[in-house]
Amino acid sequence: MQIYVQSCGVYPNHDYTWVRDDNKQIKPSLLYSIDRLRQKNAPSIIISRTGGELILLVFGLRTSQRYDFQGREIFNSLVWIAQVAEEAFVRKLAACALRREQDFLKIIDRSIVDDDNDELGFKVLWTQIKELSFARKAEEKLPDSTRKIGKNTQEMRKKLAEELDQCKLPEQEGAIVVVTGIVESETLKKAGVWRSLSRLVEHEAWEEFTKQKEDFIGKPLEILRLIYTYLVYCFERIC
Repeated sequence: MQIYVQSCGVYPNHDYTWVRDDNKQIKPSLLYSIDRLRQKNAPSIIISRTGGELILLVFGLRTSQRYDFQGREIFNSLVWIAQVAEEAFVRKLAACALRREQDFLKIIDRSIVDDDNDELGFKVLWTQIKELSFARKAEEKLPDSTRKIGKNTQEMRKKLAEELDQCKLPEQEGAIVVVTGIVESETLKKAGVWRSLSRLVEHEAWEEFTKQKEDFIGKPLEILRLIYTYLVYCFERIC
């Protein structure tokens, strides 16, 4: 399993930067394929599948005592890239993030600290993050394959967390779960996301939908974006 962290330091030259668990400064390539499904710079949770790997993005976690030079609160973001065999752990991480469980949040918070002596302005205590575990196990029920979308509210996030606790993820490529801010429902529906929550959705409860077929005719930029993402992903795996 690979882990990436994005954070920043106190001073102006310590901008938000992604760093991998080998301390290499690099943005997870798989993010390029899901960035369009989330509101930039807004708290988001995404689970996506590419080949035999799962990617979990938890974006915009608040820190308890870290502020930049202007007194603005610093936010942390994390990405886990796991094998399919580690799906239960990925689902538990996502469920904890959805419920904003204090034990989960405290471990992440204290694992990313200010470090003025580092060029990034922060330091990641990777051992603490990698030791993150759960006493309770996720169940392995078969998922309801019906695609559903709803409004991003605390109650709906709780319902989604319960489903992730109990059910396996469907066998589909691309984005499986998306929880974000202001993203049009049509964007999420066209992507065929299995479970999605957005603040722009009007329905307080789940709304079922059928995925529309993608039409790539006349969309050369979309095709090039997918090819680029795949090539960068393959290059990272080789390195």
